[in-house]
Amino acid sequence: MNAELKRRWATEPGHTFIENLCRWGRSGNGFEITESPFGRVAGTGLIDLRSLVLPEHAELRRITLRSADCTAVSLKANWIEMSVFSEVLFDEGSLHNLGESGSAFERCSFRGANFRRSRIGYGPTRFTRCHFVRADFIQAGFVRPEFDYCSFDNCTFSGVNFNGASFERCEFRGEVRGVWFHGGFQYDSDREKYGEPRPNKMTGVSFRNAKLVDVTFSDRCDLSSVVPPDDKRQAIFDRWPERIRSVFEQSRTWAEPFKKEGENFLKACAVHARNQDWYVIGLDTLVSMYGKESGAKIWEALLATNQITANNSTVMP
Repeated sequence: MNAELKRRWATEPGHTFIENLCRWGRSGNGFEITESPFGRVAGTGLIDLRSLVLPEHAELRRITLRSADCTAVSLKANWIEMSVFSEVLFDEGSLHNLGESGSAFERCSFRGANFRRSRIGYGPTRFTRCHFVRADFIQAGFVRPEFDYCSFDNCTFSGVNFNGASFERCEFRGEVRGVWFHGGFQYDSDREKYGEPRPNKMTGVSFRNAKLVDVTFSDRCDLSSVVPPDDKRQAIFDRWPERIRSVFEQSRTWAEPFKKEGENFLKACAVHARNQDWYVIGLDTLVSMYGKESGAKIWEALLATNQITANNSTVMP
C-alpha cells in the first residue's frame, strides 16, 4: 500500500480522526463510523480508511463500520469488543496480537491479513460469509468464534488450536497444516470461564480442494457431513476407534520396524479416539509421522479396514 496513505494519518485531519475514534471506542457507548476525513475510495465508493494506524492498546467497543476499505490497516495489540463490521476490506491488514470478543464480521475480506498471536472470540464472535485468503494465523489463539459460510484459501495455520470454534458451511482450500479442530471445549474450566460454545458440527464443511497435514480432530467433532479431499491420498473414516484397533491387529503380523510403528500409531491415535468417532487423515501425514515405508503400510492397512468385520458387523467407510 502506498506509504503516502499511511502518512496522512499522522497529520491533520487524519490525526484528529484517530484521536476521536480511540476516545469513542474506549467509552463503549456505541458509535457508527459513517465517514472518513479522506472521503470515499474512487471506483468502489467505500469509506476510505486505507492504511489507518491505530496506536497500540487502543480499544474499540460497540463500534459499527459498514462498507469501508481498511486495506493495510494496523490494529496491532488493539482490543475490539461487541462491534459490528459489514462489508469491510481488511486486506493486508496487521491484526497482530489483536484481542477480540463478541463482535460480528459479515462479508468481510481478510486477504493477506496477519493474525499472528491474535486472540479471537473470547465472547461468541460471529464471522459470516467472510473470506480469508493467504491469511497468516501462526500462533493465533481461538476461544469460541463461530464461522458460517466462510472460506479459507491457502492460509497459514501451523500449530493453531481452534478450541471452542465452530464451522458451518465453510470451505478450506490449499494446505491445512498443524490445525486442531474440537467438537467443543476440551476442558470444563474453559466452559466455566467463557461459557458454553456452539457445538462444532462441521456441517457441510468442505476440504475437497485441501491437503490436510498433521490435522487433529477430537472432543466429538462431528465430521459426518464433511466433504473430504478428492486427491485419493486422504480419506474420511467413521468408527475411528475400531479402525485404529484393526490397523494395530494387522500390524502384529508385520516384521520390524513396521510392527513397532503399527503399535505407535495406535498409541498416538488412541489419545483422542476415546471421544472421537470420525477422522480425516492422509498418506502424507502418516509418512511425516512414521516414515515413508511404515507410513505407506499403515495407510494401506487403514484403507483395508473397509473390509474388516468386527463384532459380527462390517465396518463401512
